[in-house]
Amino acid sequence: MSPAVERFLRCHADRIRRQCVASIIEIRKAVPLARHYLSGAKFQAWIETEIGLSARSAQKHMRAAK
Repeated sequence: MSPAVERFLRCHADRIRRQCVASIIEIRKAVPLARHYLSGAKFQAWIETEIGLSARSAQKHMRAAK
């Protein structure tokens, strides 16, 4: 692999990592806001159908946001 391709791929990977971190931060802000309006099974159904996260993942994000 040429040095130019290696450099391009390294920059591309860095950009993807930054986007992932930004998305996780946004999720950790947004999930508790939705939780305020929905309770129990309604919240779980909303998370799974509208966001595509499992209820367990949502709980982990909410705990980490505290």
